[in-house]
Amino acid sequence: DIKKKKTKTKTKKQKMALQLSGDEARIYPALYKLAKPTMGGMLSANNVRHLFMSASPPVEMKALAKIWNVANTAKTHSALNMEDFFRSLRLVGWVQCGHSPSHTLLNRCPPRVARFKGVNTSATAKPKPKSAGVAQITATRSHPSPNGLRNRNQDPRHFRPPVEFRGIVSIDEVSCLQLKELFQRMNSSRTGRISAGAIKKLFELTQPRVDTRCLATIWNLANLSKTHAALLENDFYRALRLVTIAQKGYPVNNITFMDARIPTTAPTFRGFTYQHNPNPNPN
Repeated sequence: DIKKKKTKTKTKKQKMALQLSGDEARIYPALYKLAKPTMGGMLSANNVRHLFMSASPPVEMKALAKIWNVANTAKTHSALNMEDFFRSLRLVGWVQCGHSPSHTLLNRCPPRVARFKGVNTSATAKPKPKSAGVAQITATRSHPSPNGLRNRNQDPRHFRPPVEFRGIVSIDEVSCLQLKELFQRMNSSRTGRISAGAIKKLFELTQPRVDTRCLATIWNLANLSKTHAALLENDFYRALRLVTIAQKGYPVNNITFMDARIPTTAPTFRGFTYQHNPNPNPN
């Protein structure tokens, strides 16, 4: 019985939710998309091997085989799901730093993320701000514009979303206003929640189209308040974020993407235009 309990605790530790660092959250989703996942969000062994063979510095075949065995916590055959692929990328980074792949390294961020030939991982990193520009921006006073936006010269990093957007990462002010506008239009009864029927009708108008199974997954992931047949305001914004991620071609069958540094923009719907246009007509 004691041995069984130990094995159970080990498997639980191995299947812990993956916590990504800032660099990992920016780079891993791009590498995942580069490896061409299937509609079900899986990466074939051939696609993963093709990417890992371009590792720079290179990784030996024995180490790659061990990385596959350690990272494949779902024990899928000839394929990796998104989270296990991220685990394998983490182990590749550790091997490139001179370590041997192991289960203990799965929950530790490597000193440097995995690098590959022909893939510019630094392109997705945050650019270093120019000191003079930042000083000039911070010294400029913000004046509201007629469409409700602040001065466009203001540094977007200084924007703090309202409390109802807590947990929504990488959102700018224009997208924040657009999501709030969409919520206010649908919340005509002023109850502070959107019914499942209204959300279903809205999501059927997604353009590009998001399939029904994906929308059901989005509902389950976004409804953190566990409300019945409705979404509260914050959960509604989470759902819209996931719709945007799906429209950009990423699978949303995993909660990891909620924390990924993919910009939160307002999703697009057929026949719907936002009043807060990021590129207003000067006329």
